[in-house]
Amino acid sequence: MTKIARKAVTFIKKFFKSLNLSTFNKICTAVQALLNHEEPTLYKLNLNASKIKKQSHEQNSRRMLDSDLIDFKTYAKSVLAYFDITSNIVLTIDRTNYMFGASAINYLVLSFVYKNTSIPIYWLMLDNKGGSSNSEQRIDLISWFSSNVPEITIEHILADREFPSAEFLHYLLEQHIPFIMRSKNVMSSDGAKKIKLSKLYHNLENLPHHTKIDDQVRRIYNNRVYLHTRLNDKNERIYLISNKSNINAFQIYRKRWTIENMFGKFKTKGTKLESSHISNHHRLSNLFGLMAMAYIISVKIGNVIDSIKPIKTKIIKEHGKTRYTKEFSLFNVGFNFLKNILTNYLINKVVIKQLYKLLNLPPNARITKRLAIYKIMTNF
Repeated sequence: MTKIARKAVTFIKKFFKSLNLSTFNKICTAVQALLNHEEPTLYKLNLNASKIKKQSHEQNSRRMLDSDLIDFKTYAKSVLAYFDITSNIVLTIDRTNYMFGASAINYLVLSFVYKNTSIPIYWLMLDNKGGSSNSEQRIDLISWFSSNVPEITIEHILADREFPSAEFLHYLLEQHIPFIMRSKNVMSSDGAKKIKLSKLYHNLENLPHHTKIDDQVRRIYNNRVYLHTRLNDKNERIYLISNKSNINAFQIYRKRWTIENMFGKFKTKGTKLESSHISNHHRLSNLFGLMAMAYIISVKIGNVIDSIKPIKTKIIKEHGKTRYTKEFSLFNVGFNFLKNILTNYLINKVVIKQLYKLLNLPPNARITKRLAIYKIMTNF
């Protein structure tokens, strides 16, 4: 990796607690490889390193991934500061898993929502043969965030129907942490009798937007929560449970899909996590951290391009409502732009220095039109 290219990503030092020069160079080389759409194998992560023998590439990557690379508290605080998150935050929880031979690779990930994009902030490697997380692991995830970033208020925690459990909901209610989670068709009680959720609200198709926002507390998963029910376009019932009755529950819950989209970017639509050929959990956790760096850089640049040349929007109609969404994600725009820079401008010192400045700017900073990289962005 050239010195000028390495300078463009020197800002990533702030995401790591302490780095020696050798490890920093390996990280920069790996992030460049990921941004260049390379498969994240041990060999290719170090392929752009200079002045080393070919057989040393895998060894360098192995040493880097075997080290204690990620200090999550340092990483989390740096990511929040990088995106200027200082107060309320929406968190999403989900798993992503795949098989590598006989090995089940299983991540439990906590992310926050930034401009309809999920940003990973903390993750655990699960050793349960690819199955669901348990209540203790879910509580550990939220407890870690609350204790390490106490200055940030959790506005909502969003999670799919895999995650509600008696113990987890009890913890969130006890800690007064707002949540909206999808629920399975379980038993509920209104204090008088027990009944399955599917037996409630037989007239949903006649209600506005096929939705019922209940203002009556019910006992579900052995906890007192509010139930929100909707018929989707396939005439299936969607159940949301929350510690508050919220008329906008389904609109808020839609943000949960951002973490599904994020996993897609880490896999086949971006940094190709499943192609790593790595099964060691410690190495996989560190690799996820390197991919998070490439992802964050891409989202940052995508946000800059969107401020200069707004991404086109498309119309989506559902449940009698119309909403607008961007044709391309911030990640996709930034990721493809950086691929273009690394392919065509890597030896251009002016452009690379300006890229370095952009990566260090606050999220809403104005970009001067006189920059060469500004012109490249407007024509991208």
